[in-house]
Amino acid sequence: MPLPLHKKLSVPFTERDALARFSLGTVRFLPEGYRVELAEVNGQAAVIIRTGGQALFVLSIEVEAGQIQAIRIIANPEKLARI
Repeated sequence: MPLPLHKKLSVPFTERDALARFSLGTVRFLPEGYRVELAEVNGQAAVIIRTGGQALFVLSIEVEAGQIQAIRIIANPEKLARI
């Protein structure tokens, strides 16, 4: 069962390949027929996952000095209605 999107991971990723494995593993939870769209959201590059014309969530990754500092996911339906 996937983690609720509002929960934070209790242990940060410390290795690139661990993050990559986690990211690839979460694709199985996306609904059939989803679309990936690259866009700018809140002034940052982001990925929008859509299905049926509606945004499911927005993912942005903050990178500083070549290192991932934060991964942000917007899944609030009220906020997604404006995207």
